[in-house]
Amino acid sequence: TQKTTQKTTQKTTQKTTTKEKVLELLNADPYTTRANLASRLSKSENTIKEHLANLKIEGRLKRIGSDKGGYWMVILHEK
Repeated sequence: TQKTTQKTTQKTTQKTTTKEKVLELLNADPYTTRANLASRLSKSENTIKEHLANLKIEGRLKRIGSDKGGYWMVILHEK
């Protein structure tokens, strides 16, 4: 079970890191495309799509405007 726990922890850490990187990149350039994010993070577009969806559900990201001409707004939470 220790090996399973270690794998799960590692996977969770990697996911969090990717989500944080997505937020950082979108904060720096809100007009960045999903394809650009995938390329810069060496992930598939579907992986980026999943992270974007989760970030929207968590209330950390919001899409402003249309899919083609809109942009991303990173929502900063106070600590």
